[in-house]
Amino acid sequence: MKLTSTLIFSFFCILSTSTIFSHKLKKETIGFTVVEGKIFLKKSGTTAQNGSLEISISGEKYPDSKRRNKAIFRKDNTISQNSKTIDEKSFVVMEADISAEEKRFLREIYSIALNKSFLTGWDFNKPVKTYAEESKLGWKGVTVTNGHITELYFPADVNLKGIIPRSIVALRYLESFSITENANLFGQLPQEMGQLLNLKYLQISYTGVTGLVPDFVNCQALKKVLLNNNKLDSLPANFKAVTAKVVVNLSNNSFNELDSVLPAMENIPENNAKSKRSTNEKSTDLRGASFSSTIVPSSECIPIIGEIVVDKCKTNVRATPSSQTIKPGSATSISLTSSVPGTIFKWEVVSNGASGALAGTGNTITQILTKTGAAAGLVVYTVTPILGTCPGRPINVVINVELLYTNSVKSGSFVRNNCGAGGTAIAVTYTVPANTYFSSSSQAEADTLAQNDVDTKGQNYANTTGTCSYLFGNNPKGDFFTNETCGGNQEPEVVSYNVQANTYFAATQEEADQLAQDDVYANGQAYANSQGGCTPIR
Repeated sequence: MKLTSTLIFSFFCILSTSTIFSHKLKKETIGFTVVEGKIFLKKSGTTAQNGSLEISISGEKYPDSKRRNKAIFRKDNTISQNSKTIDEKSFVVMEADISAEEKRFLREIYSIALNKSFLTGWDFNKPVKTYAEESKLGWKGVTVTNGHITELYFPADVNLKGIIPRSIVALRYLESFSITENANLFGQLPQEMGQLLNLKYLQISYTGVTGLVPDFVNCQALKKVLLNNNKLDSLPANFKAVTAKVVVNLSNNSFNELDSVLPAMENIPENNAKSKRSTNEKSTDLRGASFSSTIVPSSECIPIIGEIVVDKCKTNVRATPSSQTIKPGSATSISLTSSVPGTIFKWEVVSNGASGALAGTGNTITQILTKTGAAAGLVVYTVTPILGTCPGRPINVVINVELLYTNSVKSGSFVRNNCGAGGTAIAVTYTVPANTYFSSSSQAEADTLAQNDVDTKGQNYANTTGTCSYLFGNNPKGDFFTNETCGGNQEPEVVSYNVQANTYFAATQEEADQLAQDDVYANGQAYANSQGGCTPIR
């Protein structure tokens, strides 16, 4: 319900209490989330001329200077008694959020909502506010009263895919809770629902939830429990005490025989006993929800509300451990046992953000799971014990596949440094493939781990797998030449032209030597002509 009103302060009351608000109610002692902002009184035309101050803030009522709904108005600047108008900087609004525990539940619900765009206003950096349909402001589907969540409503548009979080136990002031037509909702209902002592209306209909109905015997405020069209299959032992005073609809579930814990006809409320509405009728508004009762004549003693059963098979299953958190690419390790000899186990699977989980049978669940999305993966194995051909009560085994960051491809180029004399190394590339290293902290850390691998192992990889190209250098080559430019009366000088070793290289020694010899032939005479002398003949 939206609260709208104004805050009225007596002008003289403000003057007398300003010291209290400025000294006793400091941020440090209040401990609330603080939203500080100016109240533009002048712009709104509000003055103190009439001896009173009228302020409208966030649609809430704050009469006098009292603390209401965990919001405090604190006097910051002294107001002159002669002032005709309140200064626009005079007040600070100190506005509280719901508790961290309650907000955690909203975060966990938000994480399994496939259609997050429906949840308008859900900003976890801001306080949680009641949604107002007219203004479209606030957190859609949420009602907050006196600083606590009191109503939650998630229709089909939200498309929840996962398990209702056990952190719902923190919603101690919750009065109304509704999830309708969310077919992707699965797993067992949190038994912690039985601790919601202020709960009046509960509707979880047309979903895939399974297993045991929570024990509501301590929920004395409860009026309606609408759990129709799910996959529930068993009731708590003292469910009779609940049905004796609460309207209940359990139609179209997985019950398969009458439950002896139901109350006698006279214990059902009169309006319940008279109801003849269809068991297939849907309910979308929890408070105005329809319910169904199929009542047998009183002479038959046992009334039926919906289709309620007890287990036919006295067998059971225990999973060790009952839940696991693993890294992507790791294997589950779940052992299944029973106290009843001859029991076998069969399981079905529902996965969200993970792959590798398969339905099967056996005494252990050992499957390698891989994360497929950007968020953490979730796998729920619903394990049913079977004795002969008779199934017992199933249990859920929850596997969380951690949200881990994986490295991108990293590589480096390296050459062998052990080729030896005459060898020339050919460069090789050392590569660390993507998804080799993981980090729960950041992408940068995963990439750093991969780069460290390249830096520390790359050279050894090159020395081990790289190739060397060996080239031969020529042996020394040379010859003698005489200067052919001398005259007839001159004796030419004989000079030596030499090619030093390793001046030429080739794939074979012969080729290298031939290159050196060719140099001698090509350049020796010219060298002698230019460098050799001519001696006169006497």
